[in-house]
Amino acid sequence: MIETSISSHTWCFGFVHARSTHIPRRELWSSICTHAANPMCVLADFNVVLGAHERSRGVGNPTRPSQEFRTFLDEARLHDMDTAGPQFTWVTRHSNMGYMAPRLDRVLVNDDFMDLWQTTSATVLPRISSDHHPMLLRLLVTANHVIRPFRFQHMWSTHSSFLPLVVASWSLPITTNNPIHRVTQKLKRLKVTLKA
Repeated sequence: MIETSISSHTWCFGFVHARSTHIPRRELWSSICTHAANPMCVLADFNVVLGAHERSRGVGNPTRPSQEFRTFLDEARLHDMDTAGPQFTWVTRHSNMGYMAPRLDRVLVNDDFMDLWQTTSATVLPRISSDHHPMLLRLLVTANHVIRPFRFQHMWSTHSSFLPLVVASWSLPITTNNPIHRVTQKLKRLKVTLKA
């Protein structure tokens, strides 16, 4: 992990290629968790999926490595950043099963990072020569970026499009399984929507 400061804010940035077996990954999870108090972004090939929905064939029961990965994300307060582009990031061919494509590569961020870098975007790019899709992360710095507290404006609730806007924002998927983090992420996303 790289720890840096920009505009008097300290934040952590990491690039990770995790081991392909889950036991050695536990040390990696612990190492990343030590930085959880700071705004954090990790671009990584974690070599694990969250569940069957992250495999092209969409089959299989929850595995211990997937459960440990979900636990790590909750403990580190990290969540998947929404990405544009292909859903599956790695392609392999098994002799008896044909092609398989799981989602191994991802951009993980915490809420503090998203508060600091509100104009961040991530894109999964097309594969060229590797079996992995490259990922592009854009961090846009805005002039005089000041984090202001959110204040709800009562007048919003009287507008005819207020409730549909809230319902649309609230119904978008959230990747974490932790109920408190889910509510926090939804509220922060709604804040951005209402301010727009």
